Amino acid sequence: MKNKKGISAVVGSVLMVVLVMVLTAMIWVSVKNVVEEELEGVQSCLGNYDKITLNNRYTCYNSKNKQLNFSISVEDVNVSEIIVLISGEGETKSLRINGENNYLYTKNFADIDYGEKLILPSADTGKSYSVNTSHADFKMDKIDLIEIGIIIGKEKCDISDFISSVDDCRLLV
Repeated sequence: MKNKKGISAVVGSVLMVVLVMVLTAMIWVSVKNVVEEELEGVQSCLGNYDKITLNNRYTCYNSKNKQLNFSISVEDVNVSEIIVLISGEGETKSLRINGENNYLYTKNFADIDYGEKLILPSADTGKSYSVNTSHADFKMDKIDLIEIGIIIGKEKCDISDFISSVDDCRLLV
């Protein structure tokens, strides 16, 4: 009889099963980490969309003074930044409200001068803002749509509210 060297079918099968289990575990750990990271971002936005809104009562456009006034209300959530998109005449302008950015054509509603840093509303408060729509850096005579998006932590969430029909301030008096 020849001296056969090799492994039996049983040992080979066990090795294959162990190899498949090890590879499966390695793939699972990688996929699990990616999914957990994505879920953390989604969870920070989830359930907060209706907590950051445009206040219709204080949002209007004064066509005589070329001034857009809008108000944002924030409920019990800490927002890192609010992105305001103002659309009209085939273009969209964006503002970042985070306590750091300022624009020559915007102001906090209570400020006298344009160009100050836009103050972010804290939890359970609201803030109003004004935009000089005739300023050279803005130039928009008709406002069709105002949208707000939010950033919570480092996660950019979708649009949380919008107003598609901006009333004339002179009609609201």
